[in-house]
Amino acid sequence: MQKRVLDFIRQHHMISDGDRIVAGVSGGADSVCLFYILCRLQEQIPFTFAVVHVNHMLRGEEAEADERFVQDLCQRHEITCRVFREDVAGIAGREKMSLEEAGRRVRYEAFERFSSEWGANKTALAHHQNDCAETMLYHLARGTGIRGLCSLRPVRNSVIRPLLCMNRAEIEQYLKEEKIEYRTDSTNMDEEYTRNKIRHRVMPYLTEEINPRTVEHMAAAAQSLEEVQDYLDEMTEMLMEKYVQKSGDSLLADNQLAHEPLLLQKCVLQKCLEQSAGTKKDFTRVHLDEICALFTRETGKCLHLPYSLVVTRTYRGLAFRGADIREQSGTLPVFFSSRLMIPGETQIKTWTVQCEILRNSMQRIPQKTYTKWLDYDRIKDTLVIRTRLPGDYIRINEEGGRKKIKDYFIDLKIPREERDKILLLAAGSEVLWVVGHRISQACMVRDTTECILRIQIKGGNIHE
Repeated sequence: MQKRVLDFIRQHHMISDGDRIVAGVSGGADSVCLFYILCRLQEQIPFTFAVVHVNHMLRGEEAEADERFVQDLCQRHEITCRVFREDVAGIAGREKMSLEEAGRRVRYEAFERFSSEWGANKTALAHHQNDCAETMLYHLARGTGIRGLCSLRPVRNSVIRPLLCMNRAEIEQYLKEEKIEYRTDSTNMDEEYTRNKIRHRVMPYLTEEINPRTVEHMAAAAQSLEEVQDYLDEMTEMLMEKYVQKSGDSLLADNQLAHEPLLLQKCVLQKCLEQSAGTKKDFTRVHLDEICALFTRETGKCLHLPYSLVVTRTYRGLAFRGADIREQSGTLPVFFSSRLMIPGETQIKTWTVQCEILRNSMQRIPQKTYTKWLDYDRIKDTLVIRTRLPGDYIRINEEGGRKKIKDYFIDLKIPREERDKILLLAAGSEVLWVVGHRISQACMVRDTTECILRIQIKGGNIHE
């Protein structure tokens, strides 16, 4: 096994002479295996490693025992050990994320912090082929592209995964043969965690009922997809240089990009989105399809996207820019946009927006100004609370008739200087609720409605 791991390390150029490596060790089978493999590899490659253990403070005495186990392990082998104690539950609550997400974030932050202090140039993690297969299925079920299906890479920047050539059963067999002790995390059996459901329900069925080599085959497929993704990344960078240029406060994708294969078009446009928004989150395949379609639309057509991005069809191509658009008057509206947590509570400046999903058991919809009940069955897109943008509209009748928000404000005789202060509940350019006024006909609750979105806004100068 040690030779197999060494061959894998050499194949992917993971460890070089003189490297200083931080190894994440939880005390479980995988990380303890990594610890012993690294100890023994030092006999063949001159490198140094230290250990980081993160106590998530979620399991009381069990977590304390894990921490002591790792410290004793390192002391016996004269390996530097640094322990971080992090209130993961508190972080998850404050940041409105899952325990899994919060735990992952604090671990990577701990690795980076200690690496900086200790002068490490690499971080070794104990992921193996089962982790790769489970992550692949997790991403596939939630929705992903090729990049998500690559799952876990042997090398990504300064992170190395020497055990990706092995599966969980092989690791446990190695520890058994070598009479090496390790800790077992009781939460690994808790199926409240999505990954544990995949581990305990899906993967056993695939390996026992479909093919015993499922894990190996999925890991091999992930490696092939890595090669595809690397090629696409290289092509994307080349086409970005060829077709995309900075134009004032915008990125401009030239019309000639539309003559490239559709897959490469989307790769370039995705890169434009990421650079314009500063994030990869919340952009979907639907967004990319809509942006590609803009190449065939008339000049002036635009799309309003998450993070206040606007993509506009121009004579030269597609312009990506933020939503700080000057109106004809020359004034610059104070624009803001915030994605809603549904269900949940979202804080926006001085307002609090509370969203709740209900089953339709209502005989009569209450008439309230700042609390509305909407047909959630009909809402397919991400909802945001924001101020207005050019192109906004609201549906005003059952036949789908639209009215521009600008015209709606004029009809209500709302002064121009007040229009940019009115809150809107929007899905793209479609306004579902002009806060303080009407909701869209498209999302009114009907007898056939099954799920209702109850949304209430409090704070500022708003009083029900």
